Amino acid sequence: MIKIYQIEKATKNDLEDIRKVLWSAFDRIDPLEKFELSEWFKDFNHYYSLVIRDKGKIVSNLCVRFYEATIRGANLTIGGIGDVATDPLYRNRGFVRELTTQAFKEMKEQGIVVSTLHPFKMSFYEKFGYATAETIDRYDIKAENFRELPLADGITIHELTNPKEASILDALQRTMSRFGSMVYFRMEELEKLIETPNCYLIKQNGNPIAWVKFWIYRVGFAREKLATNFCAFKTNEALQAIVHLMRVFAMEFDAISEFNYDGVPCMWEGIPNIPIQEFVKDRFALKVQRVGGFMLRVIDFQKYCELIKIPANVEKTVVIEINDRFCDWNSGIWKLTPKNGKLVTTKTNDKPEISIDDLMLSRIISGLTPAKTLLAVGLIHCSQETAKNLEAIFPQEYFYVWNRDL
Repeated sequence: MIKIYQIEKATKNDLEDIRKVLWSAFDRIDPLEKFELSEWFKDFNHYYSLVIRDKGKIVSNLCVRFYEATIRGANLTIGGIGDVATDPLYRNRGFVRELTTQAFKEMKEQGIVVSTLHPFKMSFYEKFGYATAETIDRYDIKAENFRELPLADGITIHELTNPKEASILDALQRTMSRFGSMVYFRMEELEKLIETPNCYLIKQNGNPIAWVKFWIYRVGFAREKLATNFCAFKTNEALQAIVHLMRVFAMEFDAISEFNYDGVPCMWEGIPNIPIQEFVKDRFALKVQRVGGFMLRVIDFQKYCELIKIPANVEKTVVIEINDRFCDWNSGIWKLTPKNGKLVTTKTNDKPEISIDDLMLSRIISGLTPAKTLLAVGLIHCSQETAKNLEAIFPQEYFYVWNRDL
């Protein structure tokens, strides 16, 4: 007989069980007694956890967190998925599929139109209709591989200590959209960055041009690295100053660290378009890894289309057929009619110009890869005209979408 497992919402009394599941599922190096849940687990106003139990014990967990973001000009509440974990003894029973399906149903009932997540493995979440919406590269850099670069004229660097200066950091981070960054900190998070050590503001002739935050990243039990993925800069001189500062820190850290025997004390995470390789002596000595970023999935297609803004000059209607394996309310034939910068979406019996599944739908609207490119690489199948019209409605765009958490 096949055993039926119930999906429930966890309570605060379940946090210890959830902690044990997360620790066992992700092969933590630290002992269980030292593993702590993230702070946001304690915030039940913006978060809840769906769980599956066996004999009263939680064996699988999926968290849903709500946050505000702006996508294509619309202020939306996002359903972020995280801490997806199953006890190793209970894997391969479809628990994550059941939890994810339930999460989608609840998001729809709560008016959520888009879900996002940081993937541990992109191909795993593509099965549930999540498409890549941002990519991040990770560079490992030996301290001695940094080029010795002088600071440009008029450059000054000082450590930030006053949280009121968070507005300066916010203005600088928004300039990074030119590189394709869709990730920003909320003001309260920027204030937290300033309140902890090693957050620096860089000015040129008195004008703010960059900021950077350093911290020590633990790798395994006996290795540490100097790391940053928190930085923003307006000019080449500003990036050069950040690299200069990181080199100074790296050389000092390499000299005093008792853990680093391999001379690789630096880790830089950033958007692929930032030319880190130009600031090292030997680019072939760089260790580069594509580590993802975040993924996005459409939960309620019709409502999403009603909320977003589209370019005001778009006029061509597109008829699209959707087969959504998890959110069946999205399935059907839809007529997308642009009207004065908005999109009217109605069910129709017209012949579709393109048929797609949930993953392709998320790819089309994600902003990372435009429809004409998806057609060119064979991921969607339609006429050139249809791809052109879809891209006009959902253009490649670097939009404010993801609020990072510390």
